[in-house]
Amino acid sequence: MNTVPTTSYTTNSSTQTDAAALYRRHWPALCAFARARGCETHDAEDAVQELFAKLVAQGQHERAAAIFDQTRAQKVQGA
Repeated sequence: MNTVPTTSYTTNSSTQTDAAALYRRHWPALCAFARARGCETHDAEDAVQELFAKLVAQGQHERAAAIFDQTRAQKVQGA
């Protein structure tokens, strides 16, 4: 995957900006995770896009960002 696909949200601009940054930052790793679990490329991409759409729709994108960042920091510390 060379590019992160774009997605649109029907939210306010601040939420959209935050969600887009989260999406760009974590999309490649989440797609790679899904691919490592046996998903075909297009299925992995669809699943990750659906995940982000649900996070934004439920207003959980900030919580998800904190969890993703905490997990990434733990991996770096353990490396």
